[in-house]
Amino acid sequence: MDLKKDYTPTIKMEKCVYKWFLGISETETELEGILGARWETPNILEDDYTENVDKIREVSDKTLALAWLYPERIEVI
Repeated sequence: MDLKKDYTPTIKMEKCVYKWFLGISETETELEGILGARWETPNILEDDYTENVDKIREVSDKTLALAWLYPERIEVI
């Protein structure tokens, strides 16, 4: 029996969210930093805003926490 597959779910992320997560994971070592960085992405009034920002902000705390704990279980959709 493979316990890893039984006890850690597959974490599904869109490509743009995954790329953001990889980038932020290199600079933020604590989960709190990653959760906070999600809200520091440009807002709709700023020049760097894209629709990908909305996708990043919609990711739940639980999904980000699981991805932080088990990055090998991320599946890009």
